[in-house]
Amino acid sequence: MQNEDKRLIEYRGQGALKAYNARESEISYLASKKILTQLETECAERYRYYYERSLLVSRGNDLITEYGCRIDGSKSISSGEGRLDAIKQLNRVNEAIGERYRPILFDICGVGYTIKQFSNKTGIGPRKVSRMLKEALSMAMYPLGLKSNPNTIR
Repeated sequence: MQNEDKRLIEYRGQGALKAYNARESEISYLASKKILTQLETECAERYRYYYERSLLVSRGNDLITEYGCRIDGSKSISSGEGRLDAIKQLNRVNEAIGERYRPILFDICGVGYTIKQFSNKTGIGPRKVSRMLKEALSMAMYPLGLKSNPNTIR
């Protein structure tokens, strides 16, 4: 058997179920253990999507350095625009969650550290890191559009 065939598969969602590899990332693992709710998992996956998209390199970057100007003959949207949109979205999220929670989302959701690795890196206990991750995800839901801001004026 291939190593990929020994994956731990989890089915998420209602109606049309989707299969996820539970060991793909720390977020998938925490979701499979029911530590994160489905909404928190969706928030973390969106953050990861924007993080990975912000790391993409535009196809025209090498042409700019070679010829000194951008040469674009295709009619498709360049990947640089998607990258800029992802960076703007990450900036909105980082501004909403603040400096305290920024490294947690960046390292655990983006880079893929485990809670234990992040705990060893920062010197914060694993339980506190887990609590801070849940708090950061709940704050990040608003700029990612998963929750709407409650109206306090009646």
